[in-house]
Amino acid sequence: MSALPYVQDGVPMLDFALVANFFFSNGMSPDKRQRVSTCMERYIDLCGDNLRHCSCIVGDRKGRWSRYRPSCKTSIPKKLKEHLHSTVYFNLIGGEKLEAATPYSVYGYADGTGPGNFFQFRLPWDWFASHPGTFPDVFREFTRILQPDYGFGGLGFTYAETNYRRKMERLIYLIAQAVPALLVEGGYFEAEYFTNGIREGNFMTALSYQWVDKLGGADQIQSALGPEFTVLRTESGITIQAGDEPNPLGASIYKKAPPLPSDAEMAILRENLPTLPHLDAAAAYPLYHRLNQVLKPIRVTPEMYTRKLQSGQYLKRNFFDKESTQKWFSRFD
Repeated sequence: MSALPYVQDGVPMLDFALVANFFFSNGMSPDKRQRVSTCMERYIDLCGDNLRHCSCIVGDRKGRWSRYRPSCKTSIPKKLKEHLHSTVYFNLIGGEKLEAATPYSVYGYADGTGPGNFFQFRLPWDWFASHPGTFPDVFREFTRILQPDYGFGGLGFTYAETNYRRKMERLIYLIAQAVPALLVEGGYFEAEYFTNGIREGNFMTALSYQWVDKLGGADQIQSALGPEFTVLRTESGITIQAGDEPNPLGASIYKKAPPLPSDAEMAILRENLPTLPHLDAAAAYPLYHRLNQVLKPIRVTPEMYTRKLQSGQYLKRNFFDKESTQKWFSRFD
């Protein structure tokens, strides 16, 4: 049994990563596309040396991966600007192999017709031990630039996106049950569901003023949360930081996470995943409990959010289906 990163045949398949997801409207506007471009450029400034592959697709054209080049910093913004009435999405990732899990990635999806606009970045979970700044600093910077309707960030996962995705979903489900402070997110597939509500709050949360006003304003939110939270105003809304660490368990997460199965054991998991003791998330993470009590009035209902966090293809149980997805969103209640 090995701790994360989970490696198969010498290739990392699953690891922790700092993850930030942002959802925004007006994906066809020149202003918003410029903001998306600026965020991508800022990420390249931070860790472009670690990027290895890129893809940028316009409309319904077929796309393919190519080797990352510094010229992406100008070519992708050009496509975003020139194709205002088309969907444009890009993905820049690290990892020498496409099949590998990488903590370096920046993803953007600017929709030409609907509400599904999305921006995400990932960083290694220990990135700031050897780089200036903090994850809250970077999250707030990207919030200020992008002006999203909603965003959340914290310690989550990075995993192999291609042939091994289903296998990694089973492991993510297991680990998340043991460490419910972790983020489990569905990327841009979730974007269309956050026009009438938000997901749960986590270590970092960004809310536009449309949500802030529904909760009584920034001062009311700060008063309800208390001094352990940092609530800062931006031009378009607020950011909320819950405590000092993106995972309240700190380094002990490696002790709390269940042991990862060997290849032989993974074959058995398809039919019979082990049952893990469920942690009382509200009691274990009192700050996240308080935050989600405050945000509950604007959270999506099951009628609003009808998808499941994981596909669960070929799985009979033990994955984030619709029912367990809704339970996950309310785990801190």
